Amino acid sequence: MEEKIKIHLSKDVYDVLIKDCEAFEFYKTNGQINKNAFLTKLINNYYKSYQEKENILISLIEKELKEELSTYKELTLRIVNKLNKLSSSPNKEKFSSLISLKPTKETQMALSYIEKYLLNQTGISEFFRNMFTSYASLPQDQREKIIFKTQYETLIKAIKENKKVFFTTKAGRGQTHESSPFSITTSKEELHCYLLTKYKEQCKTYRLNRIEEVTIINEEREFNQSDIEQFNKMIEHGPQFTYEENEEITIVKLNERGKALYKAHYVHRPNVDFIEGDYYYFSCSHSHIKTYFRRFGKNAYIVSPYSLQKDFIKFYKQAHESYIENGRLKKGEK
Repeated sequence: MEEKIKIHLSKDVYDVLIKDCEAFEFYKTNGQINKNAFLTKLINNYYKSYQEKENILISLIEKELKEELSTYKELTLRIVNKLNKLSSSPNKEKFSSLISLKPTKETQMALSYIEKYLLNQTGISEFFRNMFTSYASLPQDQREKIIFKTQYETLIKAIKENKKVFFTTKAGRGQTHESSPFSITTSKEELHCYLLTKYKEQCKTYRLNRIEEVTIINEEREFNQSDIEQFNKMIEHGPQFTYEENEEITIVKLNERGKALYKAHYVHRPNVDFIEGDYYYFSCSHSHIKTYFRRFGKNAYIVSPYSLQKDFIKFYKQAHESYIENGRLKKGEK
């Protein structure tokens, strides 16, 4: 099969696929998103799991029909196809978005297997529409595990077997790392998967989609109690932030507007340890505090540590100077 396969999708499913292309960083050298490379990964890593889900549904329906009808197998497939069409377009919207798949050597075996064994009275385009709809219904972190299945499963195996790993990353032109993997976790918002690992005596995090190849080393992982406490802190407060050793607790004073903003802004919101009036105490990383509270402006005041307070002063000062430099404010104007 060499001709492109045209797959008509609902706009919602199409948008999820394009979003994942960008979120999981599938780009061509010219900066455009590489849809075909992404679809290749999706198909190769998901078609068997998708068919297992279909087989469970088929078995359940067959069990109910078997005793009543001699033609239960054919009827079962018709019912499953009807259900898949309903799932692909629950609100009867049109399949207005088109995505094309160009077969490659990487997808040759999967496509041959699908055509021979899995179509079940559907066309190849409809099969992929159903499969992509199933994929799009999963949370983003689960979709990431599918696209980067090889890396994920190798890392999980190393953790279970208490072994070190050697891996390369996209950053730094294939930079190599020999480290002790602690766990794979997700952000609180379930957006991305992160590897927590000890590398050169430091507790580090790496996005799963930025890990290219993983090899298990026949050496046992090495952690001390301090490492374990740091990793548990990362899991509790968010693996996507930078953590330094011995960071002080942060105290933030919020006015009434600031308190309302803290309740309203869920994404990246740090867990508060305790509250004393207007004072909020946080044991998360300082980079987490900066990411979240910079948008609050005058409604959040960093009481301590002083080093973090200075970072906020510098940040707002540079923003003010940028407006002066670009002519929006006159020097001395507030």
